[in-house]
Amino acid sequence: MDLNVTEETSNTLGLEIGKEDFSIPDILHQELLKDPKVVFAGIHQIHPILKKYALRIESKNTAKPAALLVTAGEKAAKTAASILKEAQRAVGETMETKARSGGKKESKKK
Repeated sequence: MDLNVTEETSNTLGLEIGKEDFSIPDILHQELLKDPKVVFAGIHQIHPILKKYALRIESKNTAKPAALLVTAGEKAAKTAASILKEAQRAVGETMETKARSGGKKESKKK
């Protein structure tokens, strides 16, 4: 992933994100929008072939946009870890069920 700061003021941060698909900027965008200190967070695609996106954050006067971005990234990482743990649990249960049934699908009886 390439990450370049394109604009930075006391309440604005502009980033260019490259070599990533849409999911990473969108996850950050969604986390930023949940923060009451964020006035605006938006993303747009700069170039589809080169996979470049722009992320812009505007914060209330008391909050630093870079700190808000870091917090959003940390929250996104925790969410991803939770999803991974739940997926591993679900797959583990599926594997255990298959092992008990000898690899055959169990039929549901009423």
